[in-house]
Amino acid sequence: MDLLTPTIELDFGDGLVLNAYELRAVATSIPPDSPKVMDVCVSVLRESLFKSVDPTTDPRADMLPCKFNGSLAVMYSKFKKCRRKDTFEFDADLLSSVTARFTSHGRKWLESIDFLYSPFNIDKNRWIAVMVDLPSHSLSVFDSTADVRRGSRLKPELDFICDMFPYLVRKVGANDLMTSYPLHPLAFVRHTMVAQATARANTGMLSILFMEAHALGGFEELERVDESGVRERAEQLALELYEHCCGDIEEE
Repeated sequence: MDLLTPTIELDFGDGLVLNAYELRAVATSIPPDSPKVMDVCVSVLRESLFKSVDPTTDPRADMLPCKFNGSLAVMYSKFKKCRRKDTFEFDADLLSSVTARFTSHGRKWLESIDFLYSPFNIDKNRWIAVMVDLPSHSLSVFDSTADVRRGSRLKPELDFICDMFPYLVRKVGANDLMTSYPLHPLAFVRHTMVAQATARANTGMLSILFMEAHALGGFEELERVDESGVRERAEQLALELYEHCCGDIEEE
């Protein structure tokens, strides 16, 4: 990675382009003030999840970028004012992005996917991991900085997901399970007994590790995540990002 020069641009599609210096920064910190770096990490992590997972242990999971929650957030004020929530018109681009994901891997929510993971930026200075559990109708938060904010203060920042997501599922309606999905808000659950960050710079990679671990092994695997593994996984991920765009790196 030290051989990369900042003039190199790596294109990950969907308008996500990183310079080499941003790629190198992944191995140190995923800056909360730059969501595109996190979205690139999630995009490549999602691809590896589908390509390398043993088909006999289907994770029934998908990963969503930061911009997905951002698209919901900007519509929330209009959603709250809408008297008949079932008639609310979601952004066409957002709906299209969901159906495109179904097409790309042939997997639809509830039919083949139960868990939806996404990183969430708090105050532009730390990351948490958010999981929508579709069958249990709940939203779980994996928070590596539990002492920073109590759950009662964190929940209002995620209410827009809890309130809007059931209606989004219905609106997309790609199968019978989705068209009949209950419309009451998702229950909010905060998990603080996960690995805690000693530095906020580690919250980005810890969030990625939380999502990856739960997708592959549930809460049992999640409990094994430790901050000591952040650096090694970050360097490995930075290498995966480079190879995703430029091909395999040959050892000299």
